[in-house]
Amino acid sequence: MPGAEGAWSYSNTGYVLMGQIIERITGKPLESVFEERIFGPLGMSHTFFWSDVPRPHFGLPRSYFAPPFEIDATGWNMSQGWAAGAVISTAHDMTLFVSALLEGRLFRDRSTFDVMQETVPTGSPVIPRYGLGLIEINPGLWGHGGQTLGFLSDTAYFPGENIAIVAWANSARSLSGTAAIAVSNILKSAGAIPE
Repeated sequence: MPGAEGAWSYSNTGYVLMGQIIERITGKPLESVFEERIFGPLGMSHTFFWSDVPRPHFGLPRSYFAPPFEIDATGWNMSQGWAAGAVISTAHDMTLFVSALLEGRLFRDRSTFDVMQETVPTGSPVIPRYGLGLIEINPGLWGHGGQTLGFLSDTAYFPGENIAIVAWANSARSLSGTAAIAVSNILKSAGAIPE
């Protein structure tokens, strides 16, 4: 039951609704807002919003919906993800984004970022605590992964340590979605980050 005490469930619907709200408030297409407010100011020159079939000149790898490469999703239309996952980027640009987000540089009002970090337990070992679009993966490590038809990503950042984690796979079902947890556990055991 939605909103039930102690219950948690993930849905992309909130991101799609937020995209519609952004377009209504700004009077601009979502891709223009992303470019003007995020991609351009952060210098994310290899990142763009694409809600159509990826073009060959994008240089993307072939993508697969499920291993062992049973369903080739390379030519599938990305509009199904829209505000919840139709961004194409590079590891460098995603590092710029996740660090700016988690250092609070994308907000006019710091309290907005604070609200994003108010989490609830999920009952999932992969997503232990979830806020508003942010996952507290391990203490001090924040991020969010995602997947769309044929691709999977995981991004995270330790603001206090200036360490970013970006992992991608060209399959929607891959263990790389747990990269941030695995890498943060390795860094903890090596003493590179606090417990």
